[in-house]
Amino acid sequence: MADIKMNISPEVILGSEKRLGDEVLYWGNRVLVIGDASIKEQIHSIRESLESRGLRVLLFTDVEPELATYSLNDALSMARGSRADMILGIGGVKTLQMARAAAALTPGDIFLEDYFQGRARPNKGLPYIEVPSSGRNPFMLRQDCLLTETRNRRSRIVPLPDKMVKMVLLDPLLTTGLSDRNILMILMEILLSAVENYLVKRSSFFSDVQSRASIGKAAKVLFGYREQGKLELTDRHLLCESALFSAYSSALNGVGPVTLLTYALSNYSNVPKSSVATVLLPFLVSSNFYPPGEKKDSISNLCDYPGFPEDFRVEDAAETFRRAQGLYELPSRLSALGLNREQLSEAASIAFSITENLYPDVTQDNLLDILNQAF
Repeated sequence: MADIKMNISPEVILGSEKRLGDEVLYWGNRVLVIGDASIKEQIHSIRESLESRGLRVLLFTDVEPELATYSLNDALSMARGSRADMILGIGGVKTLQMARAAAALTPGDIFLEDYFQGRARPNKGLPYIEVPSSGRNPFMLRQDCLLTETRNRRSRIVPLPDKMVKMVLLDPLLTTGLSDRNILMILMEILLSAVENYLVKRSSFFSDVQSRASIGKAAKVLFGYREQGKLELTDRHLLCESALFSAYSSALNGVGPVTLLTYALSNYSNVPKSSVATVLLPFLVSSNFYPPGEKKDSISNLCDYPGFPEDFRVEDAAETFRRAQGLYELPSRLSALGLNREQLSEAASIAFSITENLYPDVTQDNLLDILNQAF
């Protein structure tokens, strides 16, 4: 079992976004909000909360995740020109990665290309506050982010200045703008990250506690939906709790190679990451990417839900996840997402360039093999 080393600094609030106005006053009075244009109502509500406390709010919503570094350059120009005291990121996972990078680069004079290529590292960033609109971000408790270069769609994990991420706020009500189908796939994505953190060699007793809690909570919502046919507020709370526990295990173990593979394929193909993760989850469990063992055998029990009919209960976790795909008509093959094998090969190459120094035992062929199985 690996040693346990904990250094988790961001404050985490699971509650209403209306608290933001009171919480961020310590870091100044000019805040740049970087968010998705698709969640204007949530951004407007957060803006009102901040302005009610006397903060001056600037908005940057021209976020195009498929043009990551182009959008980042525009956001940097606004942040530097407005002399923002802090940056608040709100939106999906890709938008939050860009907001993190903007906060890291704003105070200095580092060129984006040098940062992306690892030739320069910022020493001091702007205070950064994060509000995941879908409740999840595997990087939320880490001091790094995954940045995608626009021209060739290559991705790289880049470091953030120490303790730059000050606070993460999870508001279950922000997820009400997402369709039930979208939520179900987000749950599958959270499960993929949690399952992988449970299976990696570097996992510890403490990270296993977080991973098991994440798997159990996500499975409860995922399979409880079969009976309810709708998502209650308590389900949305459980989603956020599950995402938080998964993020804690990622903070301890690192973001897993197959989780990073979903980013690489999504960024390269512009297919939603939750769709890719939904397809890959059963193959992660059934493949030899992580060898058989007691942990893998225990995953189906962690997913056990009291509402399961007897004919739905299975011993194999991969089959459990495949039944969820069939039950809710979720994607089960990468080919059904309009992907082709050339894209798979490119994504495996991109993912390997990210993981080769983080996971020396993982080869490019390992990554490509799981994509080919899922095709």
